[in-house]
Amino acid sequence: MNIKSLFKKVLVFCVVSFFNYSLSAQQDKVIENIKNDNLKVEVLDWLGTPYKYACATKKGTDCSGFVSAIYKQVYGIEVSRSSSDIINNMNKTFKNTGKLKEGDVLFFMINGKRISHVGLYLNDGYFIHASTKRGVVINNLEEEYYTKYFYKAGRVLKKNKDAGIGIMAMDFHSLVIRPLLPILIVS
Repeated sequence: MNIKSLFKKVLVFCVVSFFNYSLSAQQDKVIENIKNDNLKVEVLDWLGTPYKYACATKKGTDCSGFVSAIYKQVYGIEVSRSSSDIINNMNKTFKNTGKLKEGDVLFFMINGKRISHVGLYLNDGYFIHASTKRGVVINNLEEEYYTKYFYKAGRVLKKNKDAGIGIMAMDFHSLVIRPLLPILIVS
C-alpha cells in the first residue's frame, strides 16, 4: 500500500468519524430538548429499530406503524396504521413549518400524489421516523430530500374527557328526560 492510498483512507476515516460525531452530538441535543418525558423515553427506546413493512414493534416497524405506536404509547390516542389515512385523524393540518410543535405528525408525498411517508416532529427542525434503509432515525426537516417531499403537518388536539361527559349528559336529558317531563308533571 502506498502512502497516498493510506493517507486517503485515513482522511476518509477522519471525515466520516467527525461527521458521525457531529450527527450524534446534534441528535443528543434534540433528544435532550424533548419536553414530554414519555416521548423522550420512547424516542430513546425506538431509535435504531430496523425497518419492517407493515409492522409496529421494536423488532421492526414501518413509518406509519411507528407513528401509530408512539401516539398510542405517549399520548393515549389511536391513529390509523396507514400513512395516507393518518392525516384523517388530525384535528388541524398546516403547511407552515414555523408552526410545528413537539408531537406534530409530518406528511410526505414521495411517490406521486398520495401521502407515502410520515414522521413525528421533535424540536429545532428535527423529526423522528422509520426510514426504509436506516430504520428509526432522527433527521432534519431542512435536509433537501425532506424539504422536497414535505406535504404538510398535522396535530391531534387532545380530547377533553369532561366535555364528552357533558355532551353525553346533555343528550340523555334531551333524549330521555325531556320527553318524559309531561308524564312526570301530570302524575
